[in-house]
Amino acid sequence: MKGIKGIKTLSALLAVVFSMALCSTSTALGASEQPCTVMIDFELEDVQFDLYRIGNIADNGKASLVDELSDYNVDLYDKNAAYTLSLYLRRDAVAPEKTTFTDGKGDAYFDELEKGVYLILGNDVISGNEKYSFLPVMLSLPMKEGNEYLYDVNVNSKFEKNPVDDTPVDLSVIKIWKNGSDSTNPSITVQLLRDYEVFDTVTLSKENSWKYTWNDLDSKYNWSVTEVKPNVDCIVDIGRDKNLFTITNTIIVPDASTVPQTTNPEEQVTTSPSATTPSTIPDETIVKPTVPRTTVPKSGSTPSTKGGVSGGTIPQTGQLNWPVPVLIAVGIILIAIGIVLARKKTNE
Repeated sequence: MKGIKGIKTLSALLAVVFSMALCSTSTALGASEQPCTVMIDFELEDVQFDLYRIGNIADNGKASLVDELSDYNVDLYDKNAAYTLSLYLRRDAVAPEKTTFTDGKGDAYFDELEKGVYLILGNDVISGNEKYSFLPVMLSLPMKEGNEYLYDVNVNSKFEKNPVDDTPVDLSVIKIWKNGSDSTNPSITVQLLRDYEVFDTVTLSKENSWKYTWNDLDSKYNWSVTEVKPNVDCIVDIGRDKNLFTITNTIIVPDASTVPQTTNPEEQVTTSPSATTPSTIPDETIVKPTVPRTTVPKSGSTPSTKGGVSGGTIPQTGQLNWPVPVLIAVGIILIAIGIVLARKKTNE
């Protein structure tokens, strides 16, 4: 009798565990059904922020560009994905999904957001004799932290603050091919953007060693570069280190089953944003639940993204996988206990 009571007690405990695991699974399955809200924290009012939905998230957590942006050939997991996309979106004047402005407290909000990967861009603003240039923010919603999903996310805006002066600047660009041969790769057309509008174009090829420099540019403008889509299937990644732009292309092998990713730190060209151009900052260092935390100084020097800091890990969202083996194990144990109890009752 004591053995039977013990088995019954164990069965009750296992039933509780089973119910908790099942509840957790139900919560995970419903993670994408709730709308999300993003709050941006800044120090000035009436500053414009634009939000773009740039990626879809599959059930396995894998992120990919939305169809409307697929022609840009940007890998969301690349080092400078956010920065690269920000240049193309602004150059082509792509309309954002939502636009908002900071209030009197310096806060701005985006609400009613569905599951997906988002890019947030802030417009440059001059206050007094200083210019604020914002870094693009890339994050996935809902955000997963541990075994929980966060639907209300705070973003501490990252920016550079530099004095406005008349000192001219020189900007250089260099082309890097991740694979293939410089002698066989096609020449490319690089566009110099002034406040995100095409100001000049140059051709890079083996004849000029894939390099070019623009001299005496007016520092009052925001200068950046993009490339015209080359005549070869490739992934583009644009980075910046002070006044040097690097355009890296990875040729897509025709018979490859997946798009090649440039994640080797030794092969990457490290970049850091300049005084007038935003750069990629990894979402895990920008986006924090509840109280935002500053990880980049809000004034002065240019933040560095060396050592693989800038970059591309997309937060994984989707169904929690851990309850599955738990449920299977619990089910097997309960079946075994049922058989033992049935035999006990028969013997009695």
